Formats: sequence, C-alpha cells, structure tokens
Amino acid sequence: MSEAENPIIFSLFMIFTGAAIFATLALYARQALPVAYILLGIFIGSYGLKLIDNAAAIGEMAQIGIMFLLFLLGFRFVTTAFVTDVA
Repeated sequence: MSEAENPIIFSLFMIFTGAAIFATLALYARQALPVAYILLGIFIGSYGLKLIDNAAAIGEMAQIGIMFLLFLLGFRFVTTAFVTDVA
C-alpha cells in the first residue's frame, strides 16, 4: 500500500513516528514537548519537506486532537476542590 492509496494512514504514521522521534530529541535536549511538536509540524508540513500536504485532513486530525486534549483535561479536573474553593 503506497501513500497514494491511503493518505490518511500515511499521514498518521508520519505524525506519530515523527512525534516519537522529536519528543525523544526534545527530552534529551531538556526542551518542552510542545516545542518538539511545533518543530515537527514545520518539518513535515508545507514549510519543510512537504511530506504531508493534505491540509483538510490535517485540520480534521487537529480538531480531533483538541477534543482528546480537552477530554483528558476533564479527567484531571477535580470538581470537589472547585466546590470547596467557591463556597
């Protein structure tokens, strides 16, 4: 299966593989992970090597990522601490 047959799978593979590599390098260099993710986006996106050029698919994946981020943030939010602080 080539990139032309399934660009979404190829894009996800490039994003997750690149994220693992860039995150490892960022941790080794004692940098914040968001810096690594931004650099990854520049590197594989339309400003770098242009490995991923389907802007619509990337936009949809980004929206799903934001939903997951907010979902995980909801798990860390403790409502009992909020209620005791307000009262």
